[in-house]
Amino acid sequence: MRYLNMLVLTAALVAGPACAVGAPSDVSTVSATGEGNWEIICHVSTFGGDDAPRILSNGKSSLSLAGMRSASCSFHKPSKSPLTVTVESATLLCPFKSAAPDACKQTFEKGAAGSFEIKQMPSR
Repeated sequence: MRYLNMLVLTAALVAGPACAVGAPSDVSTVSATGEGNWEIICHVSTFGGDDAPRILSNGKSSLSLAGMRSASCSFHKPSKSPLTVTVESATLLCPFKSAAPDACKQTFEKGAAGSFEIKQMPSR
């Protein structure tokens, strides 16, 4: 009986990580690159109830969160160059209409201001 318990425990430990390899990650990332003064303020909603604003700028150009449900982001005035914003997520829709199917990113002109909404994919 003891041998059987050890065998079942070993099988569970080995199968756990193997099964998780194919599962999509629920970590979503919003990142931006550009020179000069620029700022993106995102009001993020997560499944954990976190609804805090997050600020991206030349000093902190990436935001990664698990369980992101949606985000409402505004950006303003990249002063020296265009601003490229990238969204990576297995659970959120790409907010940029002109994005390529394999890369969710948009480049905004120097001096531009605007906003974008990131929403959850519809349930299947």
